Amino acid sequence: MEVVFFLVIAAIIASVIIKKASGKNTPGRRSGQKARSYKGTAIDKPLSFELEQTLGLKMPEGNPLAEKLEHAWNRSLEASVKARLIEKGVVSEQSFSWYQLELKRFFILSAIMKNVPMYSTKVDAIWHDMILFTKDYAAFCEEFHGTMIHHTPTDKAKVTKGASQHERAVFELVYSVLFTEHDYTETIQGPFGKTLLRKSFVEKWQKAKGKKRETYLQKELFEAAPEEYEPLIHALTKKLAELLEEAEEHVDRRQKTRSKTIVATRPEDQTPVLLLSYSILALHEPIPEDNNYMSSGGYYDSDDRDDRYDHHDSGNDSSCSSDSSSGSSCSSSSCGSS
Repeated sequence: MEVVFFLVIAAIIASVIIKKASGKNTPGRRSGQKARSYKGTAIDKPLSFELEQTLGLKMPEGNPLAEKLEHAWNRSLEASVKARLIEKGVVSEQSFSWYQLELKRFFILSAIMKNVPMYSTKVDAIWHDMILFTKDYAAFCEEFHGTMIHHTPTDKAKVTKGASQHERAVFELVYSVLFTEHDYTETIQGPFGKTLLRKSFVEKWQKAKGKKRETYLQKELFEAAPEEYEPLIHALTKKLAELLEEAEEHVDRRQKTRSKTIVATRPEDQTPVLLLSYSILALHEPIPEDNNYMSSGGYYDSDDRDDRYDHHDSGNDSSCSSDSSSGSSCSSSSCGSS
């Protein structure tokens, strides 16, 4: 009996140890946030007419650019690309519209930002197949962007850990301010809330005061765009500066009260406010030993990894993104997205 008793006790202890060990790798969540599942989420809902037409833009200043994109869009080219990708089994009839929505959002961001990483293999597949129809794609680029939007590989080995994480954080920040998040945002783009802004970027941004905060952002993130895009860039930099101020207030309150809850004044601003708040906190608080910063459905992971995907199946070290300084070029990535 004593032997059986000790065996039972040993089994219980082993079970507890295993449970604790596995728990160390479980992502945390920022206070008040529910976990969001994205991996394996089937895209089984139709894209709404409203979202298809508006692209989910939050800012009216973005409407002229969206209208320009829609006017340049080639429906015949879309149909050809869709048929090719469905035949190859890359996308389904239902999911194509969602991936195409994200490609259009990518083109919008590419028109105003210096660099926009590509975080979805299937969105990239649509872009890649569009380029195969050379004349139609060139005509689209000329009408929408005024120049060719290139899809050229960049040496991925040159992308450092810090640069990769900062790029992703900037993408999430601008994306979540400009566009609404839908049911499949993270299914397509990968999980949000896993990276923070570079410390030097946050420090310089905070040191700037008043309108200089907007000027700093325009210089760092946004392209010297045509005059017609200036209202959108101005609206974005102003909004981001306001959200930084709100995040600073949350951090100050947290440090005074020790409350861990961070809730944005406006629900639609929760994602950028959380990202900014935790980026500021990272300046003053050490990263936890488990490498996790709690977040909205994700977590900040300090591991040295580059989540960006390689769109070349050959296995060479290159990846894809848009770079407005030369029309657009590739240097991009993915966070385990589809």
